[in-house]
Amino acid sequence: MLGEGIYLVRARGYDEAGKRIERERRVQATSVKEAQDRQRDLERELTAGVSASASLLFGAAAEAWVAAKTSAKRANGDPRLAPTTAGRYRQVVRDLIVPTLGGMRLETITKPVIERWRDALGSSFKASTTNGALRVLRTILRDSGSTAADTVKPLLEDDTRITDDAPNLLDGEEQIAALLSWVRRHEPEHFALVGLLVTTGLRISTALALTRADFEPEKGVIVARRRRSGKEVIEGVKRSRTARDVVPLVPWVWDAVRARWAGHNERQRLSGLAFAGKEGGHMARSHLDKPLKAATAALGLPKVTPHGLRRTSALLYRLRSGQAMSKAISGHLTDAMNAHYAPVRTAERAAAGRAVFGGLLGEELGEKGVGVSEGLPN
Repeated sequence: MLGEGIYLVRARGYDEAGKRIERERRVQATSVKEAQDRQRDLERELTAGVSASASLLFGAAAEAWVAAKTSAKRANGDPRLAPTTAGRYRQVVRDLIVPTLGGMRLETITKPVIERWRDALGSSFKASTTNGALRVLRTILRDSGSTAADTVKPLLEDDTRITDDAPNLLDGEEQIAALLSWVRRHEPEHFALVGLLVTTGLRISTALALTRADFEPEKGVIVARRRRSGKEVIEGVKRSRTARDVVPLVPWVWDAVRARWAGHNERQRLSGLAFAGKEGGHMARSHLDKPLKAATAALGLPKVTPHGLRRTSALLYRLRSGQAMSKAISGHLTDAMNAHYAPVRTAERAAAGRAVFGGLLGEELGEKGVGVSEGLPN
C-alpha cells in the first residue's frame, strides 16, 4: 500500500523466448482484497501472453506459476502459503509435471494426454500422491486459461494406512486407559503430551506449538492459535491463518502439564513453550513415535500414532457426546470428515442390530421352542 488508496502490485511470468519477466503496476483500490484482485488480473495478463506464445513450452508456465504462488505475500508481509504447502507445490512441479509435460505447448495438453500422465504416475506412486499432483496440474492449467483437466477423474484412493486390521485407532476407554497407564509408569516424561492429544484431538503440529499462555485453566480450555509447518511456526490452525481451536483442558491433564513444567530447565521456561525440548526449542513431530510403539507392543494394542490419538479422541467424543461435539472439538467442518476420523465400528453396528431387532419375535419364538433360523421362511 502506497497510501490514499494506491497499491503497488507485482506479477512474474515469461516472455515469448522463455525468459523470466516481472511486471509492476500501480492500481487504485478500496481495500487490500481488491488490490489482490488487481494483482491476479496482472498475473493473468502475463499468463495469457505465455499461453499465446507458440514457442513457449508448458514447463516455463508451470515454473512461473509455482514461483508466483510461493512468493506471494499477505498484507502483513507473511507468506500466503505454509512452508510445507509451498514445498509440496515446488516438488510436484519440478518432479512430476515438468519432466513429462514440460516440453509440450499448452494447447497440446488435452484431456487424453492428462489421463495418460495420471495413469503413468499411478503406476509408480500411491493414488493419493497422484491425485495431489493432478490437483496442482489442474490449477496451473486453469490459471493458464485451459480447462483440459477439469473433467479428468482422480484415481480411486485406498488409504492403506487405515484398515480393519490396522485402524490407527484405540477401540474404547479400556484401551485408552491401558495406554495412558503404561505411558505414565514407563515413559512419564511423555505422559502429559499423550494425555493432551487423546483428550483434545489436537494435531501434533498444533500441540507442539502451544505456549503456556494458551492454557486457560480457569475456563477449563486450551486455545490453540498456531501450528508448526516444517521448521516454522505460523499463525492459525490448519483451516486458516485466523482459525483457532478451543479444546477441553481436563483436570488430570492440567495436573500432568504443570508437573512437566515444574521439571523444565531455565531454557525451557524462558521459551514459553508448553512442550519445549531440553534446549528450549520445539520438539520434533516424531517425538512420540518410539514411546507409542513401545506402549502398544507391550500391551498388545493396535499400532497407534499421534494422528491415531486424534482419531481416537474424535471417536470417543462422538460416542459419548455426539457428532456435533466431536466436530467442534476436532475442528472438522463436515460430517463426512468426522466420519472418516471417527468411523462407526463393527461393534456399534452389532449393538445397533441387537437394540433394534434383537427382541423382534423373541418371546413368540421362544415360547414355541423354535430357533430363529427355524422360525424364519426360506
